[in-house]
Amino acid sequence: MTRHQKHIKKTVSYTAPAVFMVSFYIMLFLWTFLCVSFVFLKFDRISWSMGQWLIMLGIMLITWFFSSGIYYKISIDSEGNLELKSFRKAICVSAQDIHTAEGPPFGVSSIGFLRLKLPSEKAYIFCLFGNKVFREVISLMRKVNPSIHFKWL
Repeated sequence: MTRHQKHIKKTVSYTAPAVFMVSFYIMLFLWTFLCVSFVFLKFDRISWSMGQWLIMLGIMLITWFFSSGIYYKISIDSEGNLELKSFRKAICVSAQDIHTAEGPPFGVSSIGFLRLKLPSEKAYIFCLFGNKVFREVISLMRKVNPSIHFKWL
């Protein structure tokens, strides 16, 4: 093996299935549409102040803001460097910085979100927990940082 081959990093990337992501955002859109429609149907009977309307608008905007930050892609290399991508941002962290990785409670669902507790935030990732590539990402995280507390995985 040459010296150059020793420095080649193996990278494993998991991307959530598009159908899962599209379904999530369609449900979010329908929820938003139904809430707004209901309020406007009752508009003449509701005597809300401007502040209450602003609170409702704020709740909708915050919901969409945080939903756009759910990660759909996770990549990890053999040194433990993770890259997470969402529609709103991309972050790079080390597996050493992850305290906990948590799947759905009791492992009852094979579809859901993986929650990673990072030093500065919690990262949620769309996942199919039985996916072979996803399992490989989790395995590599365990190998690089055995101190990660894996819950429900």
